[in-house]
Parts: sequence; C-alpha cells; structure tokens
Amino acid sequence: MAGSGSLGRRPRMAAAEVREQALRTALEWVLDEGLVVSMDHISLEAVIARAEVPRSAVHRLWPRKEQFFGDLLIRLATHRASQPTMFDSGALRKAIDTGLEYRDGIHDARVRFIAVVEVCRQASIENFEDNLRRSDWKTYLALSATALSFPDDIGVQLRAAIDDSERKYAAGMAAFYALMSELGGRRIREAFSGERAGRQAFEMLASVTSAAMEGMVLRSASTADNQPSLIRQTEMVDPFDTGSVRPWNGPAILFTSTFLSMTEPVEDYALDPIAIGERLDALAEWISAAE
Repeated sequence: MAGSGSLGRRPRMAAAEVREQALRTALEWVLDEGLVVSMDHISLEAVIARAEVPRSAVHRLWPRKEQFFGDLLIRLATHRASQPTMFDSGALRKAIDTGLEYRDGIHDARVRFIAVVEVCRQASIENFEDNLRRSDWKTYLALSATALSFPDDIGVQLRAAIDDSERKYAAGMAAFYALMSELGGRRIREAFSGERAGRQAFEMLASVTSAAMEGMVLRSASTADNQPSLIRQTEMVDPFDTGSVRPWNGPAILFTSTFLSMTEPVEDYALDPIAIGERLDALAEWISAAE
C-alpha cells in the first residue's frame, strides 16, 4: 500500500508555529515551576518533547540553546505573572473598602488624614502578605537578576523588556494612586511629580513604593529566624498620630511613610457626593480592567 507509510506522519509545521509552540510550552513550564537564574532546570530537549515540535526545526530557529533561553526570558519579561509585585487587586479593593468606611466624614481634613493612613496601613499589609503567599514575585526577581548576567544583545533586549514592563506598571498604578489621592484630599508634591518629564504625576511614587515592597518581600523570605520578623505585626501603636492605635508591620510603616512624604494635603477639598461616587466607580473599573 503506497500511502501507508504516511498514515502516522504529523503535518509539517511552519517555522512561526514551531517558534510559538516551543516558547509557549517553556513559558508555562517556568511559570509552573518557577524561574531560577541559571535556567539549568529546563532542558531544551525536554521542551521539544513537551511541545511536540520537530527537533530539526527548533535547532534551525535556535542554533544555540542560549538563544532559545534568551527569547524565552524576553517573552517572560512581558508576561503578566512577571510584573512587579506591588499590583494586587485584593489590596487595591481593600483600599477602596477601607476608604468607604470614612465616606461620611470625608469633608473634614482630620478625617481625611486618618482615612489615608488607614487605607495605606490595611492595603499594604494585605499586599505584603499576599505576595509572601505567591510564587510569581520570585519569578520577577529572578528574571531581573538573570538580565544582569547576559552581557550580549540578549541581555540588552531583556533589560529593555523589563524596563518597558516596569514603566507600564508604574503608569497604571499612577492612575490608581491619582484617583485614590483625590478622594483622600492629597496630591503629589511638585518635586516628585513626573509630569515635567512627560509622565503621569504619580509614576515616581508608584515606582518607589513598588521597589520598597519588593525589597521587603525578598528580605522577609530570606531573613533568618533570629532576625526581626517583617511578617509579624506590632503591638497596638499609633505611629502617625491619628488618635487610634492599630497593629502595624514593617511594610505598612514603610509604605505609609513614603506615601505621606511624597504627597501633600489639598487645601480646598471640593468633591461632592456625586463626584466621590464617580471616582469610586472609576477605581473599581480600573481594577477590573487590570485583572
């Protein structure tokens, strides 16, 4: 039978299809098992087997395995799971819910200050604890470290991809901070505004708080048992003189201090109930779109 030899033969795959399937398979593998700087735990031959793509086609696309892993890292840098860790929809919704508790007295400057401090406290604790439970922040940190180990054009491309990802993240979080700050009667201090550089006003704040939280998460995960715990919340204290004692932890104090230092109160708070409702709706829509 002349055609019997071709019955089990797979259809020929185009180079673009091989490339996409191999990279997608490897990406899913990394996201499932985590990224380490060396990438030694991922074999190109194993990726070929998992992706069910022709070995010869893969080696034509990537003559050296380092080239494949370079493309994989660049793909990883643009993936949602590899974004900076500060974005956390649970923490952002916590910020909104906490702010709502002070809605009736929001036109009093003292109430607004107390509300801002409490929003920062609760949202930053929620964010810090959530990031400790997740593994994707480790992927982001390992990816950033890996970028430094590539001296050639792959390293340049990888660092550019990470920078672009961080800029997009900061721009997105800046929009959220702007809406929340307006509700709380605060604005970015002119010295820290990115508007003069053609960026959103709160982008520097977003970048600073993100980097600070990442450092806190990393330090907490690697701290020895005999060192002070960043996870453990303090006894009841009132570090920002709100008149109410609350439990705090290191990340909450750091985030709240940074936010208050880089913003200032607005003298004439003029939001009416309708405008407040519109800002809250916009915040909820922003979170839903970003998820």
